[in-house]
Amino acid sequence: LSLSLLISAGLFLRMARQASDVDLGFRADDTVVVEVDAGLAGYDEARGLGLYASVQERLRALPGVRSASIGATLPFGMVSLGERVRRAGTAPAEGARPQTPAQGQSFGAGWNAVGASYFETMGLALKSGRLFTDAEAQRSGPSRVALIDDVLARQLWPEGDAVGRSIEFETRNSTEPATEVLEVVGIVPAVRTNLFSKTPGGAVYVPFAQAYRGNVHFHVRPLDGVSAGMVDAVRREIQSAAPGLPIFQAKTFGDHVSSSIEYWGVQTMANLFAAMGMIATLIALVGIYGAKSYAVMRRTREIGIRLAIGATPKGVRQMVLREGLRLGATGVGLGLVFGLGMGRVLD
Repeated sequence: LSLSLLISAGLFLRMARQASDVDLGFRADDTVVVEVDAGLAGYDEARGLGLYASVQERLRALPGVRSASIGATLPFGMVSLGERVRRAGTAPAEGARPQTPAQGQSFGAGWNAVGASYFETMGLALKSGRLFTDAEAQRSGPSRVALIDDVLARQLWPEGDAVGRSIEFETRNSTEPATEVLEVVGIVPAVRTNLFSKTPGGAVYVPFAQAYRGNVHFHVRPLDGVSAGMVDAVRREIQSAAPGLPIFQAKTFGDHVSSSIEYWGVQTMANLFAAMGMIATLIALVGIYGAKSYAVMRRTREIGIRLAIGATPKGVRQMVLREGLRLGATGVGLGLVFGLGMGRVLD
């Protein structure tokens, strides 16, 4: 049991190391992330849009800032949103099981409402098409546009370019037409929002004004080599721009990811299993020694007889050690079997 616990600890430590080395797609470790909520300060949508646009412009004007933007959700945050996405106008007939995008097959995708500079701030380069404009991100209009990542683009249009095409979110009744159609204006790289997924999932991004939310995150990317003190500077600027605006957290994106629940869970489990394994190993060693010592003590007469009829002290010691090693080898063998089973569970 102690060996299987130690093997499990090693597996969790390996998972933690792999998680720290995984390429998330973002290039934003030094980007400052600040969570605020205008809804708690009494702002409705119209006033909230104006407030957030003003705060964003002030953050962009800070010395040492390369870009600043807004996002409704934060990767590796406590809240993540998703939708089922399909080609526009392909709602399948009732009872149909679409097998291709042209027949109305839908795909799960993450969802986020972001500002015009979000992708620059998070270190994501545009792959094709265009990004959102400030007008689209700050003022709601009749046109509905979206950016999607290259994973979702390949799923929906495996045979061609997705730019200029239209998508819709699947309704609760998948056979009903969607109430909103979005034009795909650009393609961006896929990013990971789950440390242990083998491949990134699809994602849809819409302009922030098109899907306003009171609880948001400001992202502020500093110039190279100007990250020192930026967290406090961003916090002070937001407090100065909106004195009554609640601020929940302010940290770099790298610190946010390393303290996320997934990283924390893996590291905690690794430490827990390692501590349990070491304690169990110590108990096992003391227990085996005590049990073997007691067994040898009870065999004092037998050992004396063996010595009397010609056994050597060396031979007696080897006999006792062989028996102890046999017991230990049995435990190690069972521990390896349990550890292998745990490895399959954790894989």
